[in-house]
Amino acid sequence: MIKKLPQSYENNVAFEVTGTVTAEDEAAFLQSLDEVLEKYEQINTMIIMDADAKWALDAGTADLKWLIKHMDNFNKIAIVSHSTAWKVLVFADSFFAKFIDIHEKYFDIKDAKEAWEWVSA
Repeated sequence: MIKKLPQSYENNVAFEVTGTVTAEDEAAFLQSLDEVLEKYEQINTMIIMDADAKWALDAGTADLKWLIKHMDNFNKIAIVSHSTAWKVLVFADSFFAKFIDIHEKYFDIKDAKEAWEWVSA
């Protein structure tokens, strides 16, 4: 499930991911991002992921296709979790993200407030 968090405003959006993301969850998530892009050129996003967050194959494929099409629309991405795997993935991905001017950081769950302050600044 992907839930939009109430602190979201303008082009600064926050989501929480729990359990397995279905194709329906992903479609609603992408629609939410599309609505922001109708008004703003760039998105800053914080995604809080619980320990069992994962994507079903069809949802993951939709996510990847959308992301490839909209890479230029991301400014900042904060991934918030308490997972070593996510920390490593974000570290590796952030290296490549720099080449297309995306600022990406991992934050431990205890630093979620700091992550939101960074994303929305």
